[in-house]
Amino acid sequence: MALTRRSILALGGSVGLSTLAGCANLPFVGPRLTLTLLNFDAAPHRLDLELLRAGGSERSESVVLHEEYQLPPPDDGAASAVRRVDAVESRKLVVRAHLNDDRSVRADYLFYPDCAGEGPGDELLVEIRREGADEEPYIAF
Repeated sequence: MALTRRSILALGGSVGLSTLAGCANLPFVGPRLTLTLLNFDAAPHRLDLELLRAGGSERSESVVLHEEYQLPPPDDGAASAVRRVDAVESRKLVVRAHLNDDRSVRADYLFYPDCAGEGPGDELLVEIRREGADEEPYIAF
């Protein structure tokens, strides 16, 4: 069967409609990563967060996100939270975090996306905690 111009246009239209319908398995449409930053410490903190593409050859081309976040102290025992929905594309990332008010408090983490690829996207939790009043705060993922 020979392809006519009409059949080629119909095929192109059906591909276009499936793209608009929200097909998530297409190579140019990937899941997004939501950042949730939590402060369980009684003190406010400024968190410097950097997300880098894993395996990048140069830092300048690897930086996906580099921002500072103000995290107020918890209110009524519940952690204070800053949430950034769909911040970046969900992919393998090197996560670097440190407190700007205490640069000795730092942590690195290697984030792997959910392989299932189902649902709205992945979430990365970054927490600031402190064990005791005399202890230094720490960052957990």
